[in-house]
Amino acid sequence: MSYGHDIGLETLDRIDASLVRYNDWLFEQVEPALTGNVLEIGAGIGTFSGRLVCRESVVLTDVSDAYLERLRAKFADVPNVRVMRWDLNDPAPAEIERGTIGGILCSNVLEHIRNDVSALDEMYRLLAPGGRLALLVPAHSLLYNSFDVGLEHFRRYSRKPLVTLLESTGFEVEDCWHFNAFGAVGWFVNGNLLRKKVLPSGQMRIFDALVPLLRMERTLRLPFGVSLVAVARKAGG
Repeated sequence: MSYGHDIGLETLDRIDASLVRYNDWLFEQVEPALTGNVLEIGAGIGTFSGRLVCRESVVLTDVSDAYLERLRAKFADVPNVRVMRWDLNDPAPAEIERGTIGGILCSNVLEHIRNDVSALDEMYRLLAPGGRLALLVPAHSLLYNSFDVGLEHFRRYSRKPLVTLLESTGFEVEDCWHFNAFGAVGWFVNGNLLRKKVLPSGQMRIFDALVPLLRMERTLRLPFGVSLVAVARKAGG
């Protein structure tokens, strides 16, 4: 599976270059959950990976040769970082010992996986007791559009079904909220109405400049957003 290799790579390059404040804002949402030995599933070109290197140890996985090559080059001189291939449709590599991971970051990956229940089961088994999963997925089926098709998304998620899905695989959901309400408007206009296939770089730079104003949305707890963020814990510990 390519995870939307061509369009996905262009999209990740644009996001990495244009959304610096946004990426910091997003990472702040999940950073407290990522402690001890950390695993990033679907690390892409390393947009968030560089923010993880201060952890005890970090494993970065992806399925794309292009992404893995980028990751290996970027972190070649960082001794506590390992890069390996993992298709989330399959069991985890034997090198990742089950029950040893303190925190898992899975950002914009689960929507690519046909059997998301099996994928979450595998994440649960990898976590140590008390370990946490920080999960980011696209929100609202009504927003499914040409962007999702180009990126090979099977679905977008709603909050209550996502919580139920996590609980059905054993997780205790500590929090789940909509993220980036303003971005949902841009996603709908560009993807649903204008039928664009790649996010416009100029619009992303404008959006990034507005992030200091947009941060207040967390206190408002708006019932919509372009993404859902969930923090879920494995019992014990």
